[in-house]
Amino acid sequence: MLEEMITEQVWPNYNKNNNFALSLLKGRIGQAIVETYLLESGYQVYPFGYENNYANITRFVRKDQSDTTTTKIRSMPDLLVCDRDNHERFLLQVKTTGTPDESSFWIKKDVLESYLKYWPEALLVVYCIRTGKIYCVKTADINNPIEGTLSNSSGDRFYLNLADFHDFRKYFSLITTYQYFNLNKEITKILKTFNPAPIKSNNKNVNDCQVKMDLVLSPFMESD
Repeated sequence: MLEEMITEQVWPNYNKNNNFALSLLKGRIGQAIVETYLLESGYQVYPFGYENNYANITRFVRKDQSDTTTTKIRSMPDLLVCDRDNHERFLLQVKTTGTPDESSFWIKKDVLESYLKYWPEALLVVYCIRTGKIYCVKTADINNPIEGTLSNSSGDRFYLNLADFHDFRKYFSLITTYQYFNLNKEITKILKTFNPAPIKSNNKNVNDCQVKMDLVLSPFMESD
């Protein structure tokens, strides 16, 4: 299932768009993996973000619009997760990071402020590409984030310490320890199959895409 999700949602964009967005690739991989853990454990998962359910809206939501309605729409959580047996429902904001230092996670200031203002009940889930670990915290429980800037990124950001987050399974008890680690192993194997052969091209954009793809997937290519 995960292999199909990555093939259908992520990989086609790499072939079709030379100006491939690295952040989009990483985000979709993380969301697909989080969704896989939940589905395999018996949860029902539904796309919730406006990009998924309200595609036509994206044509009318400009980046420079900052009114309340537009900001709330743009900051909608990615997933709605349901446990019908226990009558529980969760909204998930899923982020993906490839940072080698998992004690630090940087998020755009305006993005986190929107989450805190409009979706405090949602869970912020951070998937770490390099280790496969999934961290989770209720948005309303994020207190006093540290403001700062990154040298290679524009705009103000907040620094969050992932040590203040919880293990993913704290909120999703249907995921057993055995299942968690078994799925992690299987997911790693699947991601290894997406290490593409080098593309030979005179087009700089195509070559740049190849380098970015290698950077995203390289942590999964190491031998077991």
